[in-house]
Amino acid sequence: MEMTSQTEPLLSDGNKPSSESDISKETKKSKWTRTQILTAIILPLMNLVRASSFGVIVPFYPTEAAKKGVSTVVIGFIFGTYELVEFLASPIFGSIIVKVGARNMYLLGSFLLGGSSLAFGYVI
Repeated sequence: MEMTSQTEPLLSDGNKPSSESDISKETKKSKWTRTQILTAIILPLMNLVRASSFGVIVPFYPTEAAKKGVSTVVIGFIFGTYELVEFLASPIFGSIIVKVGARNMYLLGSFLLGGSSLAFGYVI
């Protein structure tokens, strides 16, 4: 005697679908919304811009600073300070993100990065 079992798909509420339209409605729910797609595109682009803003300065800053008499130790200290501040500030802002919200914190960070990048341009 051979036993076969058929499994029927369940909807997200745990009930069995009564028709094909119930199954198609469930699959439509699982698709990404326009906002989710835009977020999935914009966040990596913002991270690329953030990394590029620091990476673009690295090849040019040491030669420009050396022309103005800045020692290589100070140049290394300037670049190291960026990483140190990022390391120290991350836990602080991570605890604030719950109160402020992820979107607002990301926007604030983007504006602060833009402002500090402009300010760093005047250091040269």
